Amino acid sequence: MASQSNPSGTSPSSDESIDASLRAPVSYFAASGAGWLLVGAVLAVISSVKLHAPQFLGDLECLTYGRTTGAGNVALLYGWGFNAAFALSVWLLARLSRGSLPQPALLMIAIFFWNLGVAIGTVGVLWGDGTSLEALELPSYAAPILFVAYAFIGIWIFQVYQFGRIKPVYLSQWYILAALFWFPWLFSLAEIMLFIDPVRGTVQSIVHAWYAQGLSHLWFLPIALGGLYYFLPKLLNRPINNYPIGVYGFWMLAVFGGWAGLARLSGAPVPAWVVSAGVSGTLMLIVTWVVTAINLVPTRLSGRSSNDSSGSLRFFSVAILALFLWAASTVILSLRSVAEITQFTLVLPAQSQLFFLGVFSFVALGGLYHLVPRILGTEWNSRALISAHFWLSVVGLVIGVAALTVGGIKQGFQTNALGGGQEAPASLLSVMQQLLPYLSSQTLAATLLLVGHLLFAVNLMLTFRKAGCCCCCISRSSASTGFTGSKEAVIR
Repeated sequence: MASQSNPSGTSPSSDESIDASLRAPVSYFAASGAGWLLVGAVLAVISSVKLHAPQFLGDLECLTYGRTTGAGNVALLYGWGFNAAFALSVWLLARLSRGSLPQPALLMIAIFFWNLGVAIGTVGVLWGDGTSLEALELPSYAAPILFVAYAFIGIWIFQVYQFGRIKPVYLSQWYILAALFWFPWLFSLAEIMLFIDPVRGTVQSIVHAWYAQGLSHLWFLPIALGGLYYFLPKLLNRPINNYPIGVYGFWMLAVFGGWAGLARLSGAPVPAWVVSAGVSGTLMLIVTWVVTAINLVPTRLSGRSSNDSSGSLRFFSVAILALFLWAASTVILSLRSVAEITQFTLVLPAQSQLFFLGVFSFVALGGLYHLVPRILGTEWNSRALISAHFWLSVVGLVIGVAALTVGGIKQGFQTNALGGGQEAPASLLSVMQQLLPYLSSQTLAATLLLVGHLLFAVNLMLTFRKAGCCCCCISRSSASTGFTGSKEAVIR
């Protein structure tokens, strides 16, 4: 995190010129992400209903449980998750390096092809061409489109940092730049070893577990941490607590983040050392969580923000709480004695929801609520919709994670004959019948999240309209050096 001199001798770009160069791509990232968030939320509701009401939409082959779940994962991970991550990455790197985006029109083309690939992948899964691998449900013909589009998006985002006029390397930049390099490494190796030139036997399960958890630990988590390390001091107007030790958390995540996913293979027919390596990697990440807690928690508790007109800080507060709950659960569930009970239960989906919806999505939403007014030059259309979205998301997250966790623990004890004096495991049918209240609660949670995300999409659309933006005028205005809008001075 050493500072570097400015060899060019040029003055830093102003916030206005930076945001002007980013207006078109970030707007499209935000709009595309919001659209995919709605698609994923709708498919999540359908999948959840089918768990306790299998006859729901039962006459439609394309809407069977397996297809809606896979398509929903594609829409949420690669549609919402990546679009939001791209928006945060390019904006944060531009602001921190004080550099404008060169040739935004070329980035717009890459954005189009990324979303085209996600659309082809989602429709392909619903058509029946998806795989059975979590986080890799994409059909074989969609993956190359995403990889090529990502290459151009990543290069253009990196150029914002490379050609910036100020070169101190902040911890936020470390996390984001590392994530930009880690994802293509994960994705390309997984595609090659599982589909192009597939490995054999249990090695496939090892590669899949490595990719699925690596996507969380080495892509979404670094983006979320990069956002938190930037937005908290920005909004609270104070430096990160004990900032220099943050580098140790970064390197521990870089070294051991890829190994942690192997702990998910506990009980699988793989060599014992593979699971041991996963458990060891997860335990080593405790250093990252401790360092992050020392950095972020005192910073957040230092006071209130006077520069948070959109209420972004409350999203970040929930994300910090969810982060440490998820980190604690990751460590606990990696232990073999615990995994014997929780493996193949609803506890694992609960943990996944806690991370993606509670950690990453809350950071992404808070970031978008903060940066969209700055690139558009106008405030959000409705603060009431922001508050409604926040509370619906919080309540939906709590209900969903709690229901799946409690139901999953009960499921694990019953199927392992460990509860209530059982002498033999309960039948699968009886276990599922007892899980119906928890599955119904999960449907309620998914519905609340869907309503909240719908409010976010509506508010975003109205804000674009308020700023006088459409597809054509955003593209034209991206080449300008300033903004229009009477509230620009208020939100800077």
